Amino acid sequence: MEGRTNLGRFMKGYMPYNKGKKHPVAKLNPQIFNKGCIPYNKLNLDEKEIIRLYSEEKLAPRKICKIFKVSNMTIHRIIEKEKIPQNSRKDYQINNPDWFKKLSKIQKEKWYDLNYRNKMVKSILKGLSKGPNKSEKIVINIIQQNNLGFIYVGDGGKIIDGFCPDFIHKNKKIIIEVNGDYWHSLPKMIKKDERKIEAYKKNGFNTLTIWEKELKNPNQVVNKIRSSL
Repeated sequence: MEGRTNLGRFMKGYMPYNKGKKHPVAKLNPQIFNKGCIPYNKLNLDEKEIIRLYSEEKLAPRKICKIFKVSNMTIHRIIEKEKIPQNSRKDYQINNPDWFKKLSKIQKEKWYDLNYRNKMVKSILKGLSKGPNKSEKIVINIIQQNNLGFIYVGDGGKIIDGFCPDFIHKNKKIIIEVNGDYWHSLPKMIKKDERKIEAYKKNGFNTLTIWEKELKNPNQVVNKIRSSL
């Protein structure tokens, strides 16, 4: 009706207001507008077959959307409408072993790319809105009160070979790692800390480790940091 009351908008030769612009929904979910996909309002789908493939054969929605040449969102809409219980990741792994194997291989190859790894770690930390924990806050106060020249970067402010240090010196290549007594004494974490320190060393950084138990004596921590400068 709007077009009938405002015919000037549809005159021959006029440029549409959205010509050349990307649809806002496409930015959020590009799959909706994949080439070859049938628009959702022109579909004539066998919904029973879609539900059977999803609930009985445990096919992933991505596989089903390729079979029917529709968007991933369309499949999810049908599943949600019929209130079908969501399949677990384990179900997909059992019924789609080749796809998961291929995906795992791709992700491993990507992870070896340091630029990709640094970008991913930074985005994960940003998404978690990670801030300093209790021990790190104590160290922040010690650094500020004694003008020791370190800044907190444990929120993703600095990523080195996929690792995020807790503190880094403003002018010198020195890193401070604040370790919890229990967590960082576990065998798994000991190995990870060794890899982390080796990565820092490879990039020219010296690492100073401050343990949680040492924070009971702030003067000792101050002396330890000053001796590393």
